[in-house]
Amino acid sequence: MDNVLRARIALFGLVIWAYAIALPLPLLLGMKTDLAGLAIPGLLQVISVLAASYLCTRFGALKLRATVETHFLGVLLVLPEALSIYSAAHLNMPWADLQLAAMDRALGWHWQRVIPWIDSNALLSKCLVYAYYSFGFQLLLLPIILSFSGNAARAYQMTIMFAVICFISGFISIWYPAVGTYSFYNFDPVTLRNLDPGTPTVFMDQLVGVRGDPSFVFNLDRMKGIVTFPSVHAASAVLCAWAAWGVKPIRYPALALNLLMGFSAAIVSNHYMADVIGGIGIAGFTMSLVLLVVRSGHGLSFRRLTTSVGDT
Repeated sequence: MDNVLRARIALFGLVIWAYAIALPLPLLLGMKTDLAGLAIPGLLQVISVLAASYLCTRFGALKLRATVETHFLGVLLVLPEALSIYSAAHLNMPWADLQLAAMDRALGWHWQRVIPWIDSNALLSKCLVYAYYSFGFQLLLLPIILSFSGNAARAYQMTIMFAVICFISGFISIWYPAVGTYSFYNFDPVTLRNLDPGTPTVFMDQLVGVRGDPSFVFNLDRMKGIVTFPSVHAASAVLCAWAAWGVKPIRYPALALNLLMGFSAAIVSNHYMADVIGGIGIAGFTMSLVLLVVRSGHGLSFRRLTTSVGDT
């Protein structure tokens, strides 16, 4: 079994396990959800990706198949990722801002001094803002670039790694819920001149709501990134840099972009530096784990999943 087939099996299997584990969580924890309108679109998406995979295999369009599967299965994983993260926050553990701020002080990171200095530099601020918002574009485009550049295995691995990063980060966040730096240090983002004032607190209504509002209802359309520690942005920066390293023309530009994106989490968003370091550590652990499992084939028992859509 080659690396591409192993990674395909792992991705299909991850989708099945993710839904099996994440869907019951809100019911078990008493978290209200509004998922009624997602069943039919989700089923149609599953049928579409299976049909497209079969046709791509039949006609030898393997690069297109990798693009289709990584994209649509990645989208399917958004719901269980979000449910697991919101379920973790719903447990309403004590705020961890004091501990995270203490970690920053131990690191010698003085957030209150750094933010005004960076905000006073228009060029640096804009670079960090653009790097921060490259998050979604990179997660969307890199699997496509990898698929069509002959790196299909890495495209599948990247999709798996991002989902596992989200699941592990959500689990860890049970014990480290935080309002984040702007709120903890009472820094009004409206006073910012060059950094984006809307980003730092955009998630607060969702975080506070899922933790303690009895009328809160989870809705995928209103979902926000509510994990502070570890930083999923910082973890994704490591992941995207690794993924792009397989494509020589974009290797170093992507590395530079993701160095900025990782650092931007502690500036543009509401993260402590401890969050960023934690995210980097989670990325390293997750990537090593996924590569170990996928490349060795250990624990992969989903070969029959892919026989209906063809072998490589």
